[in-house]
Amino acid sequence: CPMPPKTLCPTPPKRLCPKQKHFVLSRHIDFVYAATNTLSLAAIYTLSYVLKKKIEKKKLKKKVSKRLCPSRKKDFVRELSYSLQTIVIFIGMNLLVLYTPLREYGKIYSDIHEHGLWWVPVSILLAITLHDTYFYWMHRAVHHRALYKMFHIVHHKSVNPSPLASYSFNFMEGILEAMVVPLVVFLVPMHPVALIFFALFAYSFNVYGHLGYEIVPRWFRKSIFFEIMVTSVHHNLHHHKFIGNYGYYFRFWDRLMGTENPDYIKVFDEIQEKDLVSNPYQNENDPISGKLMASCGILWSNTLFTNAWHCLIRVLLNIVNRYYMKEGLIFEN
Repeated sequence: CPMPPKTLCPTPPKRLCPKQKHFVLSRHIDFVYAATNTLSLAAIYTLSYVLKKKIEKKKLKKKVSKRLCPSRKKDFVRELSYSLQTIVIFIGMNLLVLYTPLREYGKIYSDIHEHGLWWVPVSILLAITLHDTYFYWMHRAVHHRALYKMFHIVHHKSVNPSPLASYSFNFMEGILEAMVVPLVVFLVPMHPVALIFFALFAYSFNVYGHLGYEIVPRWFRKSIFFEIMVTSVHHNLHHHKFIGNYGYYFRFWDRLMGTENPDYIKVFDEIQEKDLVSNPYQNENDPISGKLMASCGILWSNTLFTNAWHCLIRVLLNIVNRYYMKEGLIFEN
């Protein structure tokens, strides 16, 4: 009689050990995040640029000189290319800090009750304050004549900045900007939720500072926030004067060290009164302030949307990863 065929017993799948329970697919989500942000920003910025040209053709009687209204085509290409490079640098820094043995030295914790719910907003505020302090002194240092050409000259080619200029840095300055990641991760205990909100706020505030348009309401001028926070006008003056106004979020260090532009409040009031764009040298007959300012507001909101989309993708991929880990479909290398 023929021998019955042997039954093959499948080898049970290997499962991830506890130390390897960080999600594999989430390593690649930053690349999705970068692509989504870049394409989305480029699309909305292009629309606002086209809208500006249409309004100028219809309503401007006098052509604004190139000095007052510089051409945006070359700026657009340069800002986009350098922003892509900086995004890659930030991704690399995130991967280095969060997905290598350096992670063990970080203060990120997974149990939200470890430090209490109250610590989440406090940690975000601490991270913002730490970031602002680091940025002020780093920013002021790269404006020194010995370092300016090596680090910061690319960013200041955007005399009339756009949102894409917010990450337009050369390679060396890109590394300096990204150093805030290990600084925050290694010094401030943060839950991933707090870290995400910090990143959202930092990125969105940077875009707002480089809008080239002021979108804060009139009541902001008389509030305590005006005395504390940096505005788009504040940073736009920095791009025009090349010195002073070095802060990221707050006016504290500029006021303490005497580096705030003395004309800042005057220019801000003039812009609020005349409803001008935040370029203090812009022709006052320029009729862009209405629809274009709204489009720039959409641009800023769109930035928040792309970051929210990034968070959603990360959550979905984590859910998928949990399922695959549960089913034994993710193996050890």
